[in-house]
Amino acid sequence: MKTYIVKESDGLKIIQVRADQEDFFQADYAGKILASGNSTLEALLKFQDLPDEVKYPDQEGSPQ
Repeated sequence: MKTYIVKESDGLKIIQVRADQEDFFQADYAGKILASGNSTLEALLKFQDLPDEVKYPDQEGSPQ
């Protein structure tokens, strides 16, 4: 199972995806995936390392 952090219209979501569904998920969420990992912690750590303008594009680089 792999964990993804994706950008949706109503905010960020953490989604766990089974290995047999990864190709379909990646196709459906192309351009929305911000980070991924083999665990939720790994995905969160990768998300943390992203520049603020990638994580919060509508808030000029910082969370409100």
